[in-house]
Amino acid sequence: MGLGPSVPADSVGRFQNDFELVIRSSKELEWVLETQFGAPGGKDRGAGLHEKITEARHRGQPLPENLVIQMRRLVTIRNRLVHDRGFDHIPARERYIHDFDHVNRTLRNMQREDEPKRDGCAVS
Repeated sequence: MGLGPSVPADSVGRFQNDFELVIRSSKELEWVLETQFGAPGGKDRGAGLHEKITEARHRGQPLPENLVIQMRRLVTIRNRLVHDRGFDHIPARERYIHDFDHVNRTLRNMQREDEPKRDGCAVS
């Protein structure tokens, strides 16, 4: 059973169940924010994803507003799916997948910008 030509293997769109999709994408977002952008984690595990988005920093500055808006929309859908009785599926599932993949790719590109550049020379 393949993913089909429109779903890249690394996309969260590969998950068929909406609950699995939001949990896995939320865990990935949380990990990236904690490990790469200084969001509260570890001993501060009580921080929710909205708080982590607020506290995350890139080069000492808050994350770009358009990215924050996309992340908050994803987290709000996750919270409703997990906590609201009767909210049992992701509305506009394709948009959720597209937005998460865009957010994830953007955050990883921002992180890569901060990695030291390698010129290909090695001294042994």
